[in-house]
Amino acid sequence: MKLSVVDQSRLVKFCVRVSVFVIIYVVFFQNNVFAGNLNADPHPASLINELKNHFDSYYSAVQMKGTYKSPEGVIKEIRTIVRKYLGEPDDTHLCGEANTLSELNCAIEEYLRVYGKSINIFIIEEEGVVNCWLGELIKDSSGKRNIWGQQIPYKIKIMDHLVINDFMSWATHGQDAYETGTQNGIVYLNFTAYRIRANETWDFLTRMGSGKFKKNYDSLKSNRLRKILMYKAWYGLYQDCVEQFNSVDEAKKVFIKRYIELKEQNSLAHESGHNFVSCSGETPSAVEEEMIAILTELRYGSAPYDSMDFLISTAWANTMSFYNLAGQNILNLMVKEIAGKAENDSFQGISVQGNYLSEKIRFLYQLSDLQIRKLGEKIFKQLKLLHTNCYPEQKTLQKSGQRSFSAV
Repeated sequence: MKLSVVDQSRLVKFCVRVSVFVIIYVVFFQNNVFAGNLNADPHPASLINELKNHFDSYYSAVQMKGTYKSPEGVIKEIRTIVRKYLGEPDDTHLCGEANTLSELNCAIEEYLRVYGKSINIFIIEEEGVVNCWLGELIKDSSGKRNIWGQQIPYKIKIMDHLVINDFMSWATHGQDAYETGTQNGIVYLNFTAYRIRANETWDFLTRMGSGKFKKNYDSLKSNRLRKILMYKAWYGLYQDCVEQFNSVDEAKKVFIKRYIELKEQNSLAHESGHNFVSCSGETPSAVEEEMIAILTELRYGSAPYDSMDFLISTAWANTMSFYNLAGQNILNLMVKEIAGKAENDSFQGISVQGNYLSEKIRFLYQLSDLQIRKLGEKIFKQLKLLHTNCYPEQKTLQKSGQRSFSAV
């Protein structure tokens, strides 16, 4: 049978498509064979489930405060799990010589990103607990920010819909989840945690109604201050959304979206402070570095009252001592600055009287956005910790340490 010109063209196109499919399949098969893994999972579901079960079991042991494996032991077990999917440890296909936590992270990340997912395994130094975020990779980008007169480079990865959460999130059902952190120069943002906070804030503002503050929030003055700061940070946005949309569901949806956008900018400012330290080549203490990160957020963040709320929580609510000290140091310096400028009307009407720090700060909600930013800049200059010229194009970001992961 003689084919027409049109039929011949269609047949050629069909054959080309089949050939391409066969080549792709052969390459995929060869890659898995050469990786020493004939049973390779064509989708990461099995690996993710196995890692999730492992962390659930590990977190349970940590929560019971009994005998649980050291971080080295946990990492070794994770490596054993990953080997089944990425190949033998002496193979360089993906897993390679993934002896360190950073290398292991990179190996799993390379495997998962093909499926639009990301992982970050990190250790909080004071807690000594291995944590894991595993979820969808929403954004992977890089850029520069002008921080304290320097162009500071950053890399950012945004994760959402986490199937494996950090230990604090697992133990508190998301209430104390870590939102952000910097590791190996990469800023990680956890949008799952942001969404939890956004929903909590919406519910709080809904209960507040007209904005009349109840006096029975909490016996601790710092907690009462945090409620007022939360109101000042977000009630304007809440009111705009409610007035703009007739549907409560639609208003809440827009509020959460905008809330996450603003929190992202605040977090990026905070983590840029950590990157500023790394880029400087200086090695301040954990307390000093966290002070710089907080002051950077106060100066450059998008929601100053939310940054003040974070500062208060750092001083008292955080479980790690160096965070508490960093927050209280900044608040003491703020009180001193306000008290010294009260006479010349710079902070007229803002009382910082009291016997204890928690009493002295109870009226800090009266600060304006501009005053908060200026205080952040003023205190940063007082520290005089860093004197550096940073040339990002000539220097790579150094590791700022897992301690930069902070519950906010």
